[in-house]
Amino acid sequence: MIKKILLSIILLILVAVTAILFFLPAIIDKQMNAVSEHEEFVVSEEAKQLHRTLVIGDWHADSALWNRDLVQKYDYGHVDIPRMQQGNIDRGQRWAPTSVD
Repeated sequence: MIKKILLSIILLILVAVTAILFFLPAIIDKQMNAVSEHEEFVVSEEAKQLHRTLVIGDWHADSALWNRDLVQKYDYGHVDIPRMQQGNIDRGQRWAPTSVD
């Protein structure tokens, strides 16, 4: 009987940890990386023409941290490919956080 209870508790803990690891990153991502609604920026034709000639890179894109499909456009988060294309961003660097202890 005690073995069944212990196995049930262990199984319940494994299911809870798996659920937390699966759902929690998306919840945190949406809270920490919200996109604020705002009026469209007014950009001059001269600025638009200059922008089209530049090679633009985002050198701090940690989207891989959030396990997100970068091909899909999101209404939250730092970077996805549709918004990179819309903003004429040519390069992006993906970073993986590490710890040295």
